[in-house]
Amino acid sequence: MSEVLANNSVVPFVLGVVIGVPSIILYTIEAIVLLRNWSKFSSAFFRLCLVRFITNFLNYLISYFYVRFGRVGLFVELLESMPHVVLSIAVFLYYYNYFGENLATMFILLNRFTVILMPVRHIKLWKYFLPISVFVIFLLPIPFTCIDWFYEFYVLRQPDNWTYTLYFDKADYLPFINVSNIAAIAGIVFCVFCLVLNIATIVIYRLNHGRIMALPDYDAPEP
Repeated sequence: MSEVLANNSVVPFVLGVVIGVPSIILYTIEAIVLLRNWSKFSSAFFRLCLVRFITNFLNYLISYFYVRFGRVGLFVELLESMPHVVLSIAVFLYYYNYFGENLATMFILLNRFTVILMPVRHIKLWKYFLPISVFVIFLLPIPFTCIDWFYEFYVLRQPDNWTYTLYFDKADYLPFINVSNIAAIAGIVFCVFCLVLNIATIVIYRLNHGRIMALPDYDAPEP
């Protein structure tokens, strides 16, 4: 069963490097600044930003191993020599961090929504909701992605003998779960949810602009 189709296309790979590398560098700088100035940036919002950095950073790095190298035929011999379990772990981590990154983004937007909707109770609310959010971000993706641990992945060269495709086999007793399809559907759900949340935040902000501007900084570091 095919998991990743190699298309022998250099352009997407180059675009991914040109756009992705500067972005991941900026994310890293952001994380360093937050950690070095933790006394100023210790609110729930910035903690969620750090959580998203972890999932984003790992997802981007693993995407090279899982998808991008295959498109341009890099490290084929190395990947062919790797045990099946290493490829299974890479596929699992790719989708796991994909779900985690989307969930982290969702909770960041939810945090911004609550600070506009209920600025007075915002800090108290997230004092309890932040641990739940982190718990959901790191644990919820597991049921949707853990099946990849049990599939046997291997590298299959394309007819050009340059690019490769990741294939997998499964034992007869295992169900077939297409994690790629689940990730695609989840991506649409996350996108719609975040769009609605952004629109709701803008609407509430415009309705309560005067009252919010008169309030103190409720995104200050938590005691």
